[in-house]
Amino acid sequence: MLCAIACALSAIDSVQAQDPTPSPTPPAYSVLDLGTLYGGGSGATAINNSGDVVGYSGSADNTGNRGFLYSGGSMVDVGTLNGNNTAAYGVNSFADVVGQSANADNTADHAFLYSGGSISDLGTLGGTSSNAFGINDSGQIVGISDTSGDAASHAFVYSGGSMTDLGAQIGGTQSSLTPLTALAMSRGGGRTTVRSKHLSTRMAIGWISALSAAAPALDMPSMTQGK
Repeated sequence: MLCAIACALSAIDSVQAQDPTPSPTPPAYSVLDLGTLYGGGSGATAINNSGDVVGYSGSADNTGNRGFLYSGGSMVDVGTLNGNNTAAYGVNSFADVVGQSANADNTADHAFLYSGGSISDLGTLGGTSSNAFGINDSGQIVGISDTSGDAASHAFVYSGGSMTDLGAQIGGTQSSLTPLTALAMSRGGGRTTVRSKHLSTRMAIGWISALSAAAPALDMPSMTQGK
């Protein structure tokens, strides 16, 4: 009897030795400290397929933040629209950067495009402020802007040097429209996709019409709803 118990225990030990508990799979990524522009803190908001990263970092005089482009191992200040604050929110494959910057007297924030080493003001839909969140490789930019008289905030697409109000294409009065935010725009397979929040079927149909009018050279865009 004792021999049978000993043999059974020996067999169990042999099985355990041959089939150990699998080791956890190491993560398929690494964390890299991008640093800061001038000290203090920093935050990343977007990355493209080439590994270029955009975000914001404390300014040299500690009066606000500066948008940055991190590329090739170095962080570059994208500048401002003469105000104290800038933040970068989107970047395409060509390292063109979009975001928001305060104006000269810091009373409003405007969407900007940083390309080729210079920053430009994209303006608004007639209101006080605007913000850009995404840019595709065709240079089309999406974001949100106050409308005339700051009556509402509408999503926009900026293409060919002009800003198109996507909210105005949905119907009804602008002041009664649900605020929309176009969060990202991408181009792939000959189609343009806009990702948004607060997007109903009726709104999507209006946006498709608006995008087609704003960029007629493109195929009919597709719309996806996100958070």
